[in-house]
Amino acid sequence: VKDFATAGQQLEIYDKALRRIEEITGLTDTESIISNFKANEEENFSLFKYINEQNTEHENLTESIRELRQNISELEEISENLQTKQEDKILSVKDKISKSSQHCDKQRHSLTERRKVFEEFYHGMESLYNILQCPSFTSFRRDSLPNDSKTDEKAIQHLMNGIDQKVSKLIFINQYLETLVMLKQYLFCVQYFV
Repeated sequence: VKDFATAGQQLEIYDKALRRIEEITGLTDTESIISNFKANEEENFSLFKYINEQNTEHENLTESIRELRQNISELEEISENLQTKQEDKILSVKDKISKSSQHCDKQRHSLTERRKVFEEFYHGMESLYNILQCPSFTSFRRDSLPNDSKTDEKAIQHLMNGIDQKVSKLIFINQYLETLVMLKQYLFCVQYFV
């Protein structure tokens, strides 16, 4: 009897629950309530499945975003390294340009100094050429020639050839005069002693 009483209470609870469902749904037919329940259950399952899919997609997207951020971070680091290397190369090239420029300035200064020495040497040679009264200097005008080292060499060679010729003549004349002096002395000695 106890089981029967419990079963009766149980039945009463079920009956109250059924009446409550009928109130909420507005359906009085048990078959309709069960069909409606199944339809709702299928819809809830579909929603549950959709939410799970969305959660999975969200997790996948979150992982993709994390990977992308990591890739971006790595690419930024690579980019910074490349930029640093490029800046180092640029500084190196600038340093080489600066050193080359300084070297060129030194060479230019050295060339200017050598040019001054050459000009002094040339003017000294020209002066000696004129003092020795070397012939045909007027036929060779250095300032009418192009200004380059070959022309300068030709000008110096021309002056030296003229000076050499004149010095050779002067040496010959000097030897001739010395011979004359010796001959005069000899003749004087011969006349004096004879």
